[in-house]
Amino acid sequence: MMKLPKQILAFLSADRAVPLILAVVCAAAYAPGIRWMGIYWDDWPLTWISQNLGNAGLAQYFSTNRPVWGLLYQLTMPVIGVSPLAWQAFAILARLLAALACWTLIRQVWPARRWPALQPPSGAQISFAC
Repeated sequence: MMKLPKQILAFLSADRAVPLILAVVCAAAYAPGIRWMGIYWDDWPLTWISQNLGNAGLAQYFSTNRPVWGLLYQLTMPVIGVSPLAWQAFAILARLLAALACWTLIRQVWPARRWPALQPPSGAQISFAC
């Protein structure tokens, strides 16, 4: 078994390593195929609504069941547009943010016991990242 230098082991056991590890997992899982992934079936209606009905249409569409999503789409649709590459990059970023939120929650739940948050990313964090 290969021995890692102490500096690398110290970095990997520090808090600052977990976001980096999660970012690497997200990139490894999705970035290789990003050029071949497109806009999927549930994204097309939202793209059409945004392009043809604007923010008011998005607010109306989400008003009955997910009003916060309406706000999220109102903020992101002008930036993402209809580019499949932009949609996929945004999806990778959203997964990374969800995994980081899970990691932050673990740190909040066990503030005195740092082991759950300092372990290599847990299954829950990895599932959010992937």
